Amino acid sequence: RRKVHGVRLYRLDAGSAKPMPRFVAIAVLAVALVAPPSAHAQGVLDDAAAALRSDPVYVDAEAERALGASEAARLRQAIGERGAGPMYVAVLPESARDEAGGDPSAALREIARELREPGTYAGVIGDSFRAGSVGVDVPAIELARESLDARGADGTYAVLADFVARVGEAR
Repeated sequence: RRKVHGVRLYRLDAGSAKPMPRFVAIAVLAVALVAPPSAHAQGVLDDAAAALRSDPVYVDAEAERALGASEAARLRQAIGERGAGPMYVAVLPESARDEAGGDPSAALREIARELREPGTYAGVIGDSFRAGSVGVDVPAIELARESLDARGADGTYAVLADFVARVGEAR
C-alpha cells in the first residue's frame, strides 16, 4: 500500500472568541443528532475521485474557495504544458473534511486511495490546502509551502497555478 504524505498549509478560522450559551450549544447538538446528513456531504470525496479519473482538476460547486470555470481550465492546461502530471487537484467544501473524520489531510488521502493512481495530489478543502505524492518523486509538501508563501495573498488560483509550475519544474 502506498503512503500519501500531506501537510496542513493554511487554515483560516472565523468566529467569536465568546463562549456559546449553553442552551444554544444544546440546541445545535440536538439538531445535529436528529437531522439526517445531506446527500452532498456523504459523497463529496467519492464525487471528487470519480471526476478526477477523467479530469485532473475537480471543483465542487459548494467549495468555499471554488475556482471559476476559466481558472479550472487554465489549471488543466498548465498541468499539461508544465509537465506536472500526473496531477490531481480537488477544490472541495469544508464538508469533505467532515466526511473524512474532521481531517483535511485524511480527505486528500481518501481521494488518493480511491483513485489508486500514482501522482501528485493537491486539495483545497474548505480553507485548508493539502498536498502529497503517491508513487512519484516529487517533494509536494515543500513545493506547496513555497507556493503558499509566494502566492498565498493572491488567492486560490494563484497558489494552485504556482504549485503546478513548481511541480513541473521538480519533474
